Amino acid sequence: MWRRARWQMRRQNAGAQAETHAMEYERFSRLNRILHVLMIVSFISLALTGMTLKFSYTRWAGALSRLLGGYETAGYIHRFAAGVMIGVFVAHI
Repeated sequence: MWRRARWQMRRQNAGAQAETHAMEYERFSRLNRILHVLMIVSFISLALTGMTLKFSYTRWAGALSRLLGGYETAGYIHRFAAGVMIGVFVAHI
């Protein structure tokens, strides 16, 4: 939603911006944006695989584990996502 508003604001101020040379500040560096995406993906992966492994006796967990390739594959995905999250943590520090 904010991207659309920003795009509309740029379109409206295209002529005025050329005259005033308004400054824009980069809020987060490229590294921080990449780390943020990796953290989100690893957290969602850990949540999905962890809940599937924890509640393996339920019907929904069985269906989700089949989508992930089985319980063994879900375990591998879970461990890999944990490694990514630890790597993001170390890189952030």
